[in-house]
Amino acid sequence: MSERGPRRWYHAAGGPGPRLIFGLAAALLLAGVGRVSWLAFVPQTVSPAIELQIAPGASARDIAAGLEENGVVRSGRVLRLLARLGSADRDFHHGMHRFEGEITPLAVLAELATPSRDTVRVTIPEGLRVAQAAHLLEEAGVLEADEYVKAACESDFLAVTGAPAESNCSEGYLFPDTYYLSPGMAAADIVRLQHRRLLTVLKDLGVSDDGSTGFKGSSPAIADTLQLLTLASIIQKESYRTDEQPLVASVFLNRLERDMKLQADPTVIYGILASGRQWDGDIRHSDLREDTPYNSYVHRGLPPGPICSPGKGALSAALNPATSDFLFFVADGTGTHRFSRTVAEHQAAVRQYLAQR
Repeated sequence: MSERGPRRWYHAAGGPGPRLIFGLAAALLLAGVGRVSWLAFVPQTVSPAIELQIAPGASARDIAAGLEENGVVRSGRVLRLLARLGSADRDFHHGMHRFEGEITPLAVLAELATPSRDTVRVTIPEGLRVAQAAHLLEEAGVLEADEYVKAACESDFLAVTGAPAESNCSEGYLFPDTYYLSPGMAAADIVRLQHRRLLTVLKDLGVSDDGSTGFKGSSPAIADTLQLLTLASIIQKESYRTDEQPLVASVFLNRLERDMKLQADPTVIYGILASGRQWDGDIRHSDLREDTPYNSYVHRGLPPGPICSPGKGALSAALNPATSDFLFFVADGTGTHRFSRTVAEHQAAVRQYLAQR
């Protein structure tokens, strides 16, 4: 007959046995998961309706805290967790949002990701200058053009962007994209919104926060964000075709690495406009010789700053140029360009283009 007594749930020393420890841990885990599930998926009754104004640039933490404080969600922390898991915290739209009835945190996130009802949809195309974007926003009824230009040139904002004093305001640091903007919205909020979008795009392309590209395949000629934006802006003005931009980038990078002048016509035009003069649409020989800081027929290397707002394709091309030994290109009359390795090839391509015109 066995000398063992009844089965015990506790050690002789008085501590809980391993099965009880496991059981308690599992129960606590299930209870925690159950509570999170309840906070995340069970609807919250919002009555009467609550309208909240989300400020441009408000953080996900602040938005979630405001929603919890106003009784729209039970837990702001759980809302932020759900947003982060679904990458929805990058898609919150500023403006007025309305919450009413039986609403789950997922429905709250869907509302936050929907453009506010009091906003205007404005598309700022790639390749525009600050002054051009200002007039576009004025035409859309968002704000006065002068207010936008003033905000883009304001010293505190330039300090945020890191634009050097030699560049023209925050040219190139305001990302061209589709935005949902409220009429009467402060110009400072709009330029900051555009700059934050630029930082997001640069991060997606592998550019680190400290401004260095740290990107495989990037040229030694591009050492920081300013140079990246400047080169990308020239690429953008030379070609709007994303399939051709890497080849255009290779030409400029080849010339930079050989210490050749870029000789990019858009830099000449920008130099004229930046000096306050009007441009009539024709580049004359005298324009090519004019000593503006941006004229790449006069000065070697990159201009002191961007000449427009480059899009993601041009930025990617500057970071990932095609591999080529081309040093020249000229329009071919069909919307693309003809690329050449030698002066003789280039001059023949130019003659062909002029004959077509």
